Amino acid sequence: MKVSLVKVIGLAALLYGSFAYAEKADCESLVEIGSALDDIAFGLTAGEDVDDATYRELEGVISLLRTIADEEANNNLDNALDDLEQAHSDNDRDDFVTALQRVDSLFGAFYDADCDG
Repeated sequence: MKVSLVKVIGLAALLYGSFAYAEKADCESLVEIGSALDDIAFGLTAGEDVDDATYRELEGVISLLRTIADEEANNNLDNALDDLEQAHSDNDRDDFVTALQRVDSLFGAFYDADCDG
């Protein structure tokens, strides 16, 4: 079973729409992004795979998350994204899952900070 390419593409579209055209995402968008990241991390933890096509889409998500990290001056998120890319480069599934979970957790902090979460 593979991580849903539709979910990754949907996450990319949600991120692009939320952050490319607005200074800050609304709380509902942050919840949807966090939920999508949770689902992807859960799928990977459950043993699903990320094929090359899915990873190419995920690279777009990583790029957008990196933009968010830069705008928020969040070095922790930027470092977690570095770790995610390195784990993919090393073909290290465990490190990839761990890094994605860190990205997910750090992204969740945006909701906590910006919404009365």
